[in-house]
Amino acid sequence: MSETTSFGDWLRPALPLLLLRLLIDEPGHGYGLVEKLRAAGISARGTTVYPHLSKLQDAGYITSHWQTPETGPA
Repeated sequence: MSETTSFGDWLRPALPLLLLRLLIDEPGHGYGLVEKLRAAGISARGTTVYPHLSKLQDAGYITSHWQTPETGPA
């Protein structure tokens, strides 16, 4: 009997590393990171990405700042 692993089985523990990898090259925001993951064929949602970003920030791996755009909502 072969054991199969679903996409979600490996994504949850790998997601923090994927996010850190995306943030090495340039700063990013949650929505943009979700879009980059989707472009790479990884179907992550904001409801999964944002909590991981908070945990990475709490652990001191990333920092954040609030940026108010000149037009549109912050």
